[in-house]
This record gives sequence, structure tokens and C-alpha cells, in this order.
Amino acid sequence: MAVINETMEREVFGGDSALGRRFSMDGVHPVEVVGVVRDARTNDLRQPGAGTLYLPLAQPHGTPATLLASSLEVRAAGDPSLLAHQVRLAVRDAHAALPFLNVRTLKTQVDRTLVQDRLLATLASAFGLTALFLVAVGLYGVIAQWAAQRTREIGVRMALGATSGGVRWLVLRQGVALALVGLVVGIPASLVASRLLRGLLFGVQPMHPPTVIGAALVMFAVAALAAYLPARRASRVDPMAALRYE
Repeated sequence: MAVINETMEREVFGGDSALGRRFSMDGVHPVEVVGVVRDARTNDLRQPGAGTLYLPLAQPHGTPATLLASSLEVRAAGDPSLLAHQVRLAVRDAHAALPFLNVRTLKTQVDRTLVQDRLLATLASAFGLTALFLVAVGLYGVIAQWAAQRTREIGVRMALGATSGGVRWLVLRQGVALALVGLVVGIPASLVASRLLRGLLFGVQPMHPPTVIGAALVMFAVAALAAYLPARRASRVDPMAALRYE
């Protein structure tokens, strides 16, 4: 008797039902299929499951040792690492000659396969934060310089009755406009660049709408904050001093 996965069912039986049918992996020892299970990724989370055959170790099928399973999986409630000693004792009681070389949790095994992915994610996050900081500094400098060049104009506006709020909005909307231009250009560019990153992503769509919207909102908020600081300073300008500004 044997249990096979869906991939092996397609490979061996051409997509027909395999239940109750017999086949041989080595041409000598036929086995009967008693169950079909879903595919599972065992070595690489990015690769689809390969054809897999599950055989009971206690079954006297004469299958070569190279086809036998070499691992034991245990489902546990709570912390599975605390059951390692008990599993060792159970295996020893069942068959004292069986070697027991290594114990690791499924989480540990998955983490090992994602080391490179998490490193790339960490580096990408660091570069993204650095770029966000540079955007904030650059936008602050541009808006501050723009406000300084229009000091006399701001003084005239305030002398003629412009409010501090109106002056703040005059300066702030320049930063908002630049942020909107950046988003209009950046979002389509990210759509194109996402195709190049598709092979580096696992379980995440290249253009995940909530992620794109969240990134756009963060960028807009940072740009607004960077523009608000020179806008607030411009709204506090003394009109008489501004009129004498050269």
C-alpha cells in the first residue's frame, strides 16, 4: 500500500484517479495506491511539489532502502521543541536500532529556506528608509529656498492683509504639488519595476494594492511635513522686515 501526492498521480496515471490502482517505482515491487494527498513543498518554498510516494515503514514490501522515508513528523500542541526528548524515547522504544540524528521544528526548517529572502527584504527596507529620508531633506531644502526667494512677496501679501494661514498654504501647496508629481511619475515606474522583482517575491504580489496605497500615503505625509516647516517659518515673517529684505 502507498499514498501518493497529486503530482505523482498526474505523472503516473495521466490525471486519472489513482485510488485502488497499482504501479511500481523500481519495476519489481508493485504497490497499491490507497490515498492521494495534496502537494507539499519540502525543499524550496518557491518550487512546486515534486512527485512523492509515502510508504508505511512497517509494511514488508521489500522496497529498496533508498525509497524509504528518512524523517518523522510529529504534530504537537504548544512548544514543539519541548517534546524532543519524549520523541527520542518513543522512537527508541519502537525500534532501538533506528538512528535519531536531528530534531528541528517546521518553523526552523522554513526559516532556513527564507534566509536569503529576509536578507533582501531587510536591505530593501534599509534602502527605502534612506531614500525616504533623502526625499524629505531634499524637499525641505527646495521649499525653504523657494520661500526665501519670495520673502518680499510674502511681506507684501501680509502687509495687504494676508493671514498666516494663507501664507502657510501658499508655501505648503508647493510641496504638495511636488509630492503629487512624484507620485504620478513614481507609481507607473514602480509598476514596470515590479516585473523585475517578481522572481524575488514569495507569497506576495508584485503590485499589492494596500502596500502601494500605504507607501503613497507615507510618501505624501513625509512630503507635507517637510514642506510645512518652511511654510510655518514663512508665516511668521515680519512684514516690515520682509519688505526691506534683499
